[in-house]
Amino acid sequence: MDIKEILIISAQSMWLMLPLFISNPSAVFTGNKKPIDFGKSFSDGTRILGDGKSWGGLVGGTLIGMVAGLAMAFVMRSADADVHWQFGASQVEILKNVFLISFGALFGDSAASFIKRRMKFKRGAAVPGLDQFDMIAGVWLLLMIFSWGWFTDMFISDGRWVGLIAVLILTPVLHRVANIIGYKIGVKEVPW
Repeated sequence: MDIKEILIISAQSMWLMLPLFISNPSAVFTGNKKPIDFGKSFSDGTRILGDGKSWGGLVGGTLIGMVAGLAMAFVMRSADADVHWQFGASQVEILKNVFLISFGALFGDSAASFIKRRMKFKRGAAVPGLDQFDMIAGVWLLLMIFSWGWFTDMFISDGRWVGLIAVLILTPVLHRVANIIGYKIGVKEVPW
């Protein structure tokens, strides 16, 4: 595999993860005051998820990510693009995979919030590694469970695993940039 192939596969993988990068910050803008955990505490006495994870953010972020993903799929189908730029072969598969990516990002972020609460970190506290990779872990877990064939075709077979590495390297950079922008415009309390 030459450098050109590595760059193409990396770009395709990042493209396919775009709904992830859209749904997670969109949750900040669509969030409301109704927390997913209904204000309840876990057996350790701390909140299950905290006020930062709301129903409005979960639903709004998922829907915005899905709209972006479906628009991307429409553009790529209209351009008759290579299969590795696609979210699936059928409309049902496209819808399923776009949902899994969009929801998976927020699922992973909520799981990280659950872990942070168990570790007694306060809302907004930085936890290097967990904060940057939680979204990816949520997406990849759901894709492996509910769309294994598509996941392997897009990210594992024929040397496409280099795209997974690109996503792992570039996501923390994009995450940091998005958080700084969110902090600067006043929708995030901390820039990390």
